[in-house]
Amino acid sequence: MAQRNWEEEYERILNQAIEGGEVRVLPSGSEKRRHPRFRLSSSQILVTEPVPHDVVDLSISGLAFYAQRPFSRGQLIMVSLRQILAIQAEVLGCDPLSAPDAPAPYKVRCRFTDEDYGLRFLVLAMEMEREQPDPS
Repeated sequence: MAQRNWEEEYERILNQAIEGGEVRVLPSGSEKRRHPRFRLSSSQILVTEPVPHDVVDLSISGLAFYAQRPFSRGQLIMVSLRQILAIQAEVLGCDPLSAPDAPAPYKVRCRFTDEDYGLRFLVLAMEMEREQPDPS
């Protein structure tokens, strides 16, 4: 079985996302993050417990997700993508959402502890996202 070239897969997905308007490329210097964030519309993850969480956005270095309960800054969590790949992440922040139409009470921001696995996680998540039927 041939090894996947994760960097090549990422570049292909990134180019498709830029062309499709799923990722905005900001002018150099205006973005603090090293990696572009992908917006996901239908992907869910499992975080530490078997309760699905909706993903806000995802990059090679981390992700944000909605949660029904707060997470502590510095907390190490396991994030699982349909139980195909699990990756450890550190909670950077947990922001309460007060808008009446907020999808959940909290938005949790995390950094992956291993960016090589973050790359794989992102590629697999984007492939699964594209496999989802269009809800319209």
